[in-house]
Amino acid sequence: MSMVFGKNTFFFLLVLAVLAVSWQASSNWNAFPYEDYVLSTSLESFDKKIVEGNGACFDLQIHSNDSARENFVRFRATVNDKIAVDKEISVLSTPLISECLAGELFDREDNFVELSVYKQRVFFHAQKVPQLSQSTPELAIEDAGRGMVRVSVSGYNGARFEPLTLSVNGGKDHSLYFEGENFESVEKIGLAEGTNKVSVEFAGQKEEITVGKKTGFAANPFFGLALIALLLSAIFLLVFTQEPLAERAMLSIIGFFAMIFLPALALDFAGLLSAFSFNAIIAIETLAVIILFRKNLGKGFDALLEVKKFLEKPSFLLAGLLLFFLFSSLFYHFFTNTYVSPFTSFYERQSDRITQLEHVPQNDDLGFFGEKPAGFFSAYFFLNAGISWLTGFDTRSSFAIILFLAQLAFICASIVFFRAFGASEKNSYLGALAVLLGVFVFSDFLYNVRHVVADSMLLAAAVFLRRGKTLESGVLAGFASFVQAPMILMFAAISLVGLDSRKRFFDLAKALAVAGILAVVFFAPTVMRAGFPSQAKSTVWGYLWNIPLYGFFLDYFSIFALIALFVAPFVLTGKVKAGSFEKRLTAIILVFFAVQLFVSYRINVVNSFLLALLAARLFPEKIFDNPFAEYALGAIIVGALLSLTIVSMAFYPMHPTAIDAFAYVRENTSTNQRFLVEPYLGHSFTFFAQRKASADLAVEYADEELIDDSYRFLKESDYTVLEKMNADYVFNRSIYLDEKPVGDNLFRRTMEFEKLDKVYSNDIFFVHYKGN
Repeated sequence: MSMVFGKNTFFFLLVLAVLAVSWQASSNWNAFPYEDYVLSTSLESFDKKIVEGNGACFDLQIHSNDSARENFVRFRATVNDKIAVDKEISVLSTPLISECLAGELFDREDNFVELSVYKQRVFFHAQKVPQLSQSTPELAIEDAGRGMVRVSVSGYNGARFEPLTLSVNGGKDHSLYFEGENFESVEKIGLAEGTNKVSVEFAGQKEEITVGKKTGFAANPFFGLALIALLLSAIFLLVFTQEPLAERAMLSIIGFFAMIFLPALALDFAGLLSAFSFNAIIAIETLAVIILFRKNLGKGFDALLEVKKFLEKPSFLLAGLLLFFLFSSLFYHFFTNTYVSPFTSFYERQSDRITQLEHVPQNDDLGFFGEKPAGFFSAYFFLNAGISWLTGFDTRSSFAIILFLAQLAFICASIVFFRAFGASEKNSYLGALAVLLGVFVFSDFLYNVRHVVADSMLLAAAVFLRRGKTLESGVLAGFASFVQAPMILMFAAISLVGLDSRKRFFDLAKALAVAGILAVVFFAPTVMRAGFPSQAKSTVWGYLWNIPLYGFFLDYFSIFALIALFVAPFVLTGKVKAGSFEKRLTAIILVFFAVQLFVSYRINVVNSFLLALLAARLFPEKIFDNPFAEYALGAIIVGALLSLTIVSMAFYPMHPTAIDAFAYVRENTSTNQRFLVEPYLGHSFTFFAQRKASADLAVEYADEELIDDSYRFLKESDYTVLEKMNADYVFNRSIYLDEKPVGDNLFRRTMEFEKLDKVYSNDIFFVHYKGN
């Protein structure tokens, strides 16, 4: 008994150590980012009103993301197309340009001032007025509760565009700009636990108050990690004791995910969700698993003999697969500038909101100016929030833990899937490597942890269906659909390859029925809260979209190359025979290719797995009798995957120019101001800038009119749209405008709006201020 207890304790400590490493690794993510050079300019202040004979002054901020790169660039200022200043400046030694331009240049009622630094161009309007009052504005600040303060200004002459700055404990929280004599706003600020000194400064005036912050229940990180490790260990060691190692790991992690998001869903539906109640339920679940399956104590180590077998006679393919998994889950994001992509940013933001609020909100506070119903919520939101509640981590650290577990589950599920459909042991490892060569699946593997979780459940469902276990298959497919809704359709598609008898057809129908019932139950709270989901733009967004033909070949190029170089020659020369299964599989792949090209590109995940399955079934396994051959092939594929990670750093995370622009908005605008945003940027803008956006092309329960109006303004410069929306700012890209989910589409002109004040510019992104 002591030996059994010792083994269980050792396994628990091993899982705990792995989780701790994942947590600590995430603290260094983005520490060594791949970054393009970014040079941006922004107007910190300028005169909006001038009296006859006076000129206008301005403060122009220049920002470079490379403090060691000396750049000498041309600075030019023009007033009404007349050159006022033209000189060379140093970006490093002159980060702030403060100038006052001669009064004789301002010869119009509305004067247009343009400032350019290298390629960056900003501009503002200086309006002549008969006179300006010289009264000192009165400034006030008070605690508004819930992490907010009320600030007000009265008696201001409105002569300058200048910042009102809020600071917390001596550090700037954010600034904002306003127009008019009087201003009042309730602003969100970031407070530390305990007592905070909050100050507001404007026009030489400063006021300060003390604001307290007291959080509710907060989990201890080490206790939370220990509870997660204990639950994972209990499921692995006590519940799934009969399965081989890969399948056991797959089911244990999937079971763990289900035991996190199901209680959160139930608690929210009952109106009882809180960090404390959730932690209590997970502790009870863990104890229940240990008690109910205590008879299996000591039976859980047989599968671990596979580890001993591997160490005695390692497979180079499996070794390469595991090494790449460790790199991608722990260290890849050391070298990215952010762990989210434009599309995944929506899911991370919603997870963070649920974490902070401890319930599903009625509305999205930023989407569609804060009026979009926050109706659609998937299991991933609860999963990410659940890990945060258990550990007290922010959602990035929670993401890191989920990513590690999800990638491991995905790899194990891939191996089990290929074996269930006839691939040998080593060929199953080859299939698991091959599927990662699909660019879309690969990008999901690195960034879209929600898809990785759903794909693991999808593959597990297909495996159980293959074995005739329809109930288990349907339950897993239902879980997958709650993580990502289209998975029920992908489950039906990927299962077609196994339909070689009438019985299997009826098994699939039964499994789909179970999955459908579960999906209805899971999404019932959404429908009850916000009604049936609708697409943002029924003619554009959704799953009925495709990409250009070159994108199709780029997606599968590496898998095609693997098949062409290492499979096709042996099939064509008769060294390997393609049976009826392979022929049916090929026919299904060709049909799905047509669907992908002309109906819905989203079936490409299924196609990637079916292509990898074809390679795993047909690859001549005798080649692996030579260890060098296995090592060489494994090294080639892992090398290709590592090369893809380098390429992915430039394409999948947010570009540095976008992050710089979002940071400007977050740090220099009111938390209540409204932004007309290019709808394609809706996900990323609300995540990074944390401001209210007009439209988002890629959400459910959206306002199609707001999307159309946003595009109309950007394309036609229809200024009535700004009045209709009551928008304060415009955020857009310079020459790119996307009206479809994928592809950077060049527009016919640079989208600048000279009736407004352009207050920020970099190579790609612009911010315009409307004012009154």
